[in-house]
This record gives sequence, structure tokens and C-alpha cells, in this order.
Amino acid sequence: MEKKMTSLKLDEVMEDIGVTKEIIYFRRHVHLLQETVSSMLGRPLEVNVRIFGSQSEGSTTLGMQSDKDILFTSTKYIARIDWHLPYRYASLVNNMFLVIKTAMSLPQCCSLQPVMLGDDGKIIPLTVEHIKAEIDDFCVFDHQGRALFTNRLFLKDLLSNFASDYEAAKQHGPAITLYGDQDIVFSINCSSISDDYRASLTALNQPGHWPKPETKIKANKLGLYLMAPGNLSSTFRYDPVRSAGIMHVHYASDYLNSQFRMSTNMIERLLMFDLNIVQMKTYILTKMIRIEFLKPIVGDRLSTFHMKTALLFTVETFPEDIWTKDNLVQCVLFCLITLRRFLKRRVCPHYTFSSVNLFYDKLQVY
Repeated sequence: MEKKMTSLKLDEVMEDIGVTKEIIYFRRHVHLLQETVSSMLGRPLEVNVRIFGSQSEGSTTLGMQSDKDILFTSTKYIARIDWHLPYRYASLVNNMFLVIKTAMSLPQCCSLQPVMLGDDGKIIPLTVEHIKAEIDDFCVFDHQGRALFTNRLFLKDLLSNFASDYEAAKQHGPAITLYGDQDIVFSINCSSISDDYRASLTALNQPGHWPKPETKIKANKLGLYLMAPGNLSSTFRYDPVRSAGIMHVHYASDYLNSQFRMSTNMIERLLMFDLNIVQMKTYILTKMIRIEFLKPIVGDRLSTFHMKTALLFTVETFPEDIWTKDNLVQCVLFCLITLRRFLKRRVCPHYTFSSVNLFYDKLQVY
């Protein structure tokens, strides 16, 4: 009874600070409208604009000062996983890439091989024999002689576009952080789904109340965004207890330059839009707990994306009837229990990709 009364009081407080259906829907409407207008203005630059993050999800409050994740998608480039080329893409063949994923690819990453149209109308993946000198700067070559598109151009284009705001722009992984609250990323759209896409999101007849079958159908049509993977260079630290230096050697720069991270931002946004108001309040409360209690200990290495992942797995795992406002405290505890299970196993699985550990290079035990 005490937990029920606390939940109702907590729910009332959340309503008072603006976490209501009306405010959440209004935030989403504003950012989707801004996304549409920005895409219209970006047509001369051959880009579409997508706005992600807590602001567009409505999972924030005034005190959180949440940033915006702005994703530019090129309309002149397109990537595909299969060999099939629909007729409507024939004019884009010179700006088309074949998605390549091998056993040596980084987790959640792939490479992009440019293709050309042969005399017989078939698509030919480019190799070292096909590459012309004038486009050599756009590609690197693997041990099989395949030409792979380099991700260095993404960051170069971003920096050149914001040269006038150089003092306000800072590199943050694959993104350019502008004015401290806007992370801008350039990407290529891939309309098909990768093989390591989580099987439970494609199985329509799988038992469980969430995600709903109609949500899965929509999610499977949204495709992927391919972007630079960020800073994965070697790191060094000194352990004063053992009086030893520890170096983590990651990957050679030439290898990293050919890697593109597969992102499911649109699918994740669709899933967040499918949550009810109690689940949204639960998520916002876990974010508050992260800021107040966890961030002073581990900083941003335990991010809001980890909290979101814990929420999504909790919503999928626990019954639908527990998500009521008089059970809000217990719902938060269930999410924290899920997060604790991840921490004990030292693995935080990605919700949309299999075999991806979101704790990798974030939280480590020495």
C-alpha cells in the first residue's frame, strides 16, 4: 500500500513538471515539423534531415537540458545489402554502394563498396582495376583488392560546412557538436535490414505483448543509417597500484577508415513512440537516477542509451498490466533490476542488433 501511494504521489509530481501526454505529443509534433521544414530547406544541398534524441522523443523535462541529435542523410548516395537494383534506382548507380559485412567487420559495422553499371546492365562492384585516379582519394583497398568507400569524407564535409562556426563546433566521435547542445552527423541511407538485425523484431508470431506485430512490420521497412564509427584509436593509461602502463591497441587507421556503423535511429524512435505514458515516465525517472546517483561515479560512460536499452528490454519482458501509475515505483525498480543484470554479466545487449555489447569501451573492470 505504501509503494502504491508513493507511486501515485510520484506520478503527480511528474505531471506537475510537464511529463504528460499532451506535452510529450507536443514536443514530438514540434520536432517532426522542424524535421520536415529542415529537409525541405536541405533539398538544394541534397540532404534530408532527421532529428533524434530526448527532445524529439518527448522523454525530457526543462531541468534536463537535453541535446539534439541531428542526422543529415545524403539523397545522392544510397546503399543496399542485396544485389537487386530496383528500376527507380537506376539513375543513382554511380552513387550506389554495396554493403559488405565479413567476419573481420567491427561489431555493428560494415563496409561500403562502390558499384558501377556494366555493359550488360548488371551491377559490377568496383575493385582496384576499376578505380580511376580522380576518385582514388575517396576509397581505400582491402586485402582482396576491393575498393571501399572511406568515412573520412563525412567528417571533412561536416567541418567544411560549419567552418564559419569553427569556434562553436567541436568534434565528438563521428559527430560535430555545435553550441554545446547539437550533435550533427552525416550518413548514408540503407533501405534494407542487416543479417544481424535482432530476430525477435522480425518474428511476427513470437509470443509477447510488445513490440506489437504492426510495429514490427513498420520497423522492418525503415532500414538503416550508415555513419562513421567514431574514435576507436589506441588508448594508454597508467595503473599506479601495479606501477604499470596499460595500452589498449585497437585498430589501424586504414582499417577504421573503411568501417561504417549501422544505426537504427528510426526504428528506435518508432519503438519509443509506441510506449505508453507510464513507460515514458519510468524512462524519465531512470534518466534522473542516472544523473543524480550514477553519473558522479562513472560519468557519461553509463549513458542514457543504456537506460533506454534497459527500459525496452523490461517493457518486452514484463507483463503489460504492470505499467500503471499506481505501480510506477515498481516499474522503475524493474528497469534498474534489468540494468543490474546487464552489469553483473558485463554485457548490455543492443535492442535491435544481436551480438553487440553496449558496454564495450564504455565500462571496464580492471
